[in-house]
Amino acid sequence: MGKRSKKPIKPNTSAAAKAKKTKSSSSGGSGTAPKYTVEDLLVKIDGLMETFEFEAAQQFCERALQINPNHPQLLDTTAAILLELGNPDQAYEVLCRAVEISPDVGHVKYMYLGQMCAGMEGAQHYIKGLSIMESLLASQSAAASSQAVAAEEVCAGYCSLAELYLTDLCFEEDAAVRCGEFIAKALHLCPDSPEALQMMASFRMSEGNSDEAKQLIVKSVDSWLPSPSEQEASAYAAAKADEDEERCVPPYPARVAAAKILIEVGEHQRAFSVLDGLIDDDDEVISVWYLFGWAHYHCDEKSDSRTYLQKAKELTAKHECDDEAMLTHIDELLAELGPESDNEDGGQDEEVMET
Repeated sequence: MGKRSKKPIKPNTSAAAKAKKTKSSSSGGSGTAPKYTVEDLLVKIDGLMETFEFEAAQQFCERALQINPNHPQLLDTTAAILLELGNPDQAYEVLCRAVEISPDVGHVKYMYLGQMCAGMEGAQHYIKGLSIMESLLASQSAAASSQAVAAEEVCAGYCSLAELYLTDLCFEEDAAVRCGEFIAKALHLCPDSPEALQMMASFRMSEGNSDEAKQLIVKSVDSWLPSPSEQEASAYAAAKADEDEERCVPPYPARVAAAKILIEVGEHQRAFSVLDGLIDDDDEVISVWYLFGWAHYHCDEKSDSRTYLQKAKELTAKHECDDEAMLTHIDELLAELGPESDNEDGGQDEEVMET
């Protein structure tokens, strides 16, 4: 089963969608005026991105760049498409050009650069982008601006910045203080944000405060995870996509991280529910089968644990994995569990092995 396609992150093109189309004059003109404006082409590009037609969208970007190679929004959009097409080096060049052209207007380029750059360089890009976003959010005219932002977008930016201080920058002298400050800002903007609550749970786990981490991750997951009755309903599978959108279900990697935290704080049943959903979306991810096995191990369900861990081990032959710690843990757990014995109760073995 392949991973579901997700809508790409892209710059706000609402202003382009509302722009009035300009036609070249047909009354005795030279005929050199462009048939379409950049705004017209951005509308077309936006539609192609919505339907994941990135190669066609890139062609329209190239045409638009011939009209105006220094259009800030067009440069942001071009970079987004290049990233979707797997051309990060070209995207980086375009984004750097956008920074040169318009360093203090437009946050999108900085948020992309924050994702692409490591360590302090990435953090500085996030901080610059968030500064612009905060100004827009506070501005009375932001709602009418092509660069308007929502509180949720700023919240997500602070979460991304906090994550840097939990990972790449964790050894900085003030890492813990800054990480806590950024998450606090995110929660101030959106107190019920699943992303911000989960980020705070991760932060509390790093501090060794598992009790508060448990409260936070449960609140986060319960805001989007379907209840057991909904999961068992006959119409659940058919309506899953619509429900996911309404519930703002986090992206796949965030749900994997949520499952890991749930296991660490002893919320195994919730973890199983999250992992079931992940398997439904993509059953070729090694870490998901590993987490399933690890959760069953914590529940002293040896047969199921062994089955899921063996499935994870099998997938390592099909997919590259650079998480050496996880691969080592899989081998250690399988060695500890040993071969299956006759007195073990089988759980989901047959179903898993047929997946």
